[in-house]
Amino acid sequence: YLLEHRKISGVYWALMCLDLIDALDALPRDDILEWVFSTYDESSGESSPLPPPVLLDRPRDRSEGEVLEELGT
Repeated sequence: YLLEHRKISGVYWALMCLDLIDALDALPRDDILEWVFSTYDESSGESSPLPPPVLLDRPRDRSEGEVLEELGT
């Protein structure tokens, strides 16, 4: 799931390169279409959506002195 968006991108660029050299017949069209449509996510309406971002705790506000001390200046 985490790499599906990269696979879609790779398939896109591979097909574009094959099209440039008139070699689209080199790959099985029906299998590629079946795989691309299998990545469709109905809840988002997108093909192979990116995973949701991981929300980390926001850093607390620090004074200028604390920042300078941490940097060793």
